[in-house]
Amino acid sequence: IIDGGYPAATNRCVYAGGNDGQTNTVIRGFTMQNGCTIGFSSGKNGAGVAGGTLHNCIVRANHGGQVGGGVAHALMFECKISDNETENGGGGAYKAYLNNCQLLSNRCKNDGAGAFGGILNDCTIVSNRAELAGGGVCDAVLTNCVVRDNVALSNGGGASGGSLFGCTITNNIAYQNGGGVTRSTIEDCTISGNSAYSLGGGVNASKCTCCEIASNSATLSGGGAGGLSVLDNCVIRDNKALTGNGGGCVSSDANNCTIFGNQAADYG
Repeated sequence: IIDGGYPAATNRCVYAGGNDGQTNTVIRGFTMQNGCTIGFSSGKNGAGVAGGTLHNCIVRANHGGQVGGGVAHALMFECKISDNETENGGGGAYKAYLNNCQLLSNRCKNDGAGAFGGILNDCTIVSNRAELAGGGVCDAVLTNCVVRDNVALSNGGGASGGSLFGCTITNNIAYQNGGGVTRSTIEDCTISGNSAYSLGGGVNASKCTCCEIASNSATLSGGGAGGLSVLDNCVIRDNKALTGNGGGCVSSDANNCTIFGNQAADYG
């Protein structure tokens, strides 16, 4: 175990290349916890780990003064990143390459509580919370990931920005728009059981291709999709607009889609 001693001390746990994105240093089987960086310069990124290649590691309970509460600019395989926080974005990870990793219960005061930027393959992103957008992830590329039970106090409960391929996005909440996903490119994904307190319970302002958008809800309009989304070859079913229009979708283009079982308080 490498312990940074936070809150009694303000030490980063591991520096292995930092903002240069160097991954030559290899770390296997370590737990890095209670690290801390103070301040807002780029040199403060990654309170737990900055840079390096990590295998089967745990990065937990670190506090970042800038971005990347847990890790920044690292290459990671089969790691667990949990309970980290940052004063900016990327509570768990910032611009990292993550493979078969878990990002659990991370927090941030900006965007992307689980991860900001980077590439995530076969990862699980669960129960993260952002005070702005992207409760799960922001501006990242995800392939075959599960994005579940995340919260954004702004837009994109599961994801904001970026691209998602073959992912499952479920049970996320946005206090504004896009309960599941907002302003993203989404292909071959299942988007279900998400909720938005404003528009687009499932997706908002996104391009969706060959997706299933099911059983989502919006407090206002667009239970399945809202906010100028483009939907191609999608199934849009059993969504609800609780007080407004468009149970399935509103203010969106739907092409070659199957739409059924949706409900709206007003029209559509």
